[in-house]
Amino acid sequence: MKLSSSLFVLASVNADICGDCDQHIADINTWHGASNVVCSRYTHPRDYAQFDTRAACKACMVQCVPNNDACSGAEDLEAGFWNKTALKIKAQYVNKAEEFAAERLAEKTRMRLQRNLTKETAKYNKIKNKTEEKQAKADNKEWKESDRETWRQNKRDIANARRAAAKQAKKEAKAAAKAAKEEAKEKRLAKRALADANKALFSFYADLEKHYEPLCEEMHLIEDNNKLSRAYSQFKMNQA
Repeated sequence: MKLSSSLFVLASVNADICGDCDQHIADINTWHGASNVVCSRYTHPRDYAQFDTRAACKACMVQCVPNNDACSGAEDLEAGFWNKTALKIKAQYVNKAEEFAAERLAEKTRMRLQRNLTKETAKYNKIKNKTEEKQAKADNKEWKESDRETWRQNKRDIANARRAAAKQAKKEAKAAAKAAKEEAKEKRLAKRALADANKALFSFYADLEKHYEPLCEEMHLIEDNNKLSRAYSQFKMNQA
């Protein structure tokens, strides 16, 4: 009698922890929403509830099986179904999907607020720049009227500085172009010298490769030196 009472109390506690199994299964089927997959109760050969209270929720095992339209022969299976406890399925899939959806919504909200903030900041900066520009024009006009000679000299200084900067930039660009041209010339000469110095060697390799082509169609005799290998490849292209 005491054993029966204990099992009843244990079952009640487990029911509170594990919830309604049929409702869990209904929630899972509603969540995946696929008509060609059916999740139903899976009866485990062992009754875990009477052996281990920590495994009590295994009394609500759920199997999910595709129909023959989705997986030919699935309906003829007698064992080996995909199954987990209802709580594990909800934790790993259903609840996680809800968490992901909430995170996506939060991210969309954050991005929307960020876009709004960017727009408002742009509007503020536009108004601020216009105000500052208007004030600068007023200050410049006031300066011009109060001290015309100093104002003219300042204007000349600004123009001279602008011309000097443009001249310097043009000079630097010209020097950079000249340096690039010289570097390209040096590379060209080095490549030509490499090819000339190895012309006989390249011919020897090419003759060997051609001779053994029926046996080794993709043979490439120069592999250990990248520069030499590239020059040899170019040599063979020119020969072709």
